[in-house]
Amino acid sequence: MMTTRLNTISPELAGSFGKADPAKQRRAVAVACAVAVSRVGLDDADVKTAIDFLLSENPISHTLRLKMEALSADFDNQYFALEDDANETSHNVALGFFSKARAASAVAFALSENLSELHEALYEAISALDDPTEITDIVANILR
Repeated sequence: MMTTRLNTISPELAGSFGKADPAKQRRAVAVACAVAVSRVGLDDADVKTAIDFLLSENPISHTLRLKMEALSADFDNQYFALEDDANETSHNVALGFFSKARAASAVAFALSENLSELHEALYEAISALDDPTEITDIVANILR
């Protein structure tokens, strides 16, 4: 079995995910992305369109993927700019940008035609949250 970043969070979940058929993997990732986007407050029209797209199991959209990659990069840049500031308020705001970047990145990976990137989408969705239990529980139930 291929080792992924998902293994670093939960080897058990990574194993279940790896054994699931592609339809279940895609469904689990779509729901994980929807939860992550909701929890981090990523309220963007393109993100909503991408989540609706993923949940409806439409064919992959290269255009939406590029938009999510750009959005993720923008949030990462904002995170790095603020993280260099030493005060606590800036640090907390920076963490918000970090979480939004991870959620947008999760959606971008989920919009890939390459099934091997679904592990990355799930890893990013989980990484977006302080407490990933909600996502890991939902994904585990979908994979059963």
